[in-house]
Amino acid sequence: MILSSRLLDKVPSDLLLEAESQEIKTKGLKALNFTEEVQSLRSRVNFLHSQDAEWPNFSDESLLETVSDWLAPFANGASLLAIPGKTIAEALRFRLNSEQKKAIDILAPERLVMPTGSQIKIDYDAEGGPRVEVRVQELFGTTRHPTLGSNHLAVTLSLTSPAHRPIQITKDLPAFWDGSWAEVRREMKGRYPRHVWPENPRDANPTTRAKPRGT
Repeated sequence: MILSSRLLDKVPSDLLLEAESQEIKTKGLKALNFTEEVQSLRSRVNFLHSQDAEWPNFSDESLLETVSDWLAPFANGASLLAIPGKTIAEALRFRLNSEQKKAIDILAPERLVMPTGSQIKIDYDAEGGPRVEVRVQELFGTTRHPTLGSNHLAVTLSLTSPAHRPIQITKDLPAFWDGSWAEVRREMKGRYPRHVWPENPRDANPTTRAKPRGT
């Protein structure tokens, strides 16, 4: 039985925080302004956490359970639901210690630099671990498979043709060069005769281009 009620001119901040935190826990992280920057940071840190528990846990469950702890200090009096993505990313980075802030771009960069200079975004949420889709020609001259993290986990390479059609998925590039490359080369030479398809890709120059006309 309600004996009396009245509208509050201003909701106390602690009550507002509790109500918003509960709303976020009910709706999930989609209630927040999670931008691509935030999602990328989360994925990279979660990858590192999977290799080393010293890194923070940015899983949905962990972030929802502690949302009032890590996000409220960055609200500056505003609603948690209205905090911009840039500030949310700042709040998450604040949970990294000084050494982790220095190491994240080395151990889990946002992009993988190819021998051609191309910078390709790494999909840290891909099934089977971090994954990159790249034209096989951009990896000519590569003798070591790219790895990530302190445990040197092999990146899944989704190799494509010059037309970006899939031709091979590998976690061992040297083994690919030694094995099925010969068959792939024969097929690619037939489909893309204007491109270079060396017998020994280890000794070839990486490229994003076709052969010049007349060669």
